[in-house]
Amino acid sequence: MHALVVAIVFAGLLPAAALAYSCAGRPFSEVRVFVDFPYVGNLAQYSISARLPGFAGCRLSTSTEIAVVLPLGTEVSATTQGWVNGVPVSAWIAREHDRLAFLSPLVLPPGSSVSIALRDIRNTWGAGARVIVLSVLIGDSNRMGPTLAAAFTIFPAVGGGPMPTVVPESPRDVDAQGYRCLPEGGSARANCLLE
Repeated sequence: MHALVVAIVFAGLLPAAALAYSCAGRPFSEVRVFVDFPYVGNLAQYSISARLPGFAGCRLSTSTEIAVVLPLGTEVSATTQGWVNGVPVSAWIAREHDRLAFLSPLVLPPGSSVSIALRDIRNTWGAGARVIVLSVLIGDSNRMGPTLAAAFTIFPAVGGGPMPTVVPESPRDVDAQGYRCLPEGGSARANCLLE
């Protein structure tokens, strides 16, 4: 209750021009996650797509800190490669447990589409529906999010242990209904090769 009152009082003290350039925690929209090898315990590449809020203060710059919180039990310490809209990340701030933070390698205006790719993330050992949290720190008191992504699924390992990390082939890696298939055939729902 006190934080809300302080925020309202503080906002009332700022000139209108200052408020116009603040993102003020507005959420991202259309946050989606695709995991290229979505099985428990395996290394995977996470592809995150989102849209920046369309307000004046909601832009990315090369001093903007992007933070991603992955599902509990995910391990990111081996992650050394990442891209934002195809531009390599070169300034990592944190890579530990299930949390990553890095500086944006490019400038994007408000309302832009953002595509983040992160390689060598070890999936959580718990199968099921999972989400990530995406947020951006633009300045000392200006942020976007945090925003929950749409849920994605981590599947149980086949044969009781982690599956070898392989890159699924396209377009055979999806059955007729759009379900991802296992590399040897089958999906979480049915056998893709025998349907």
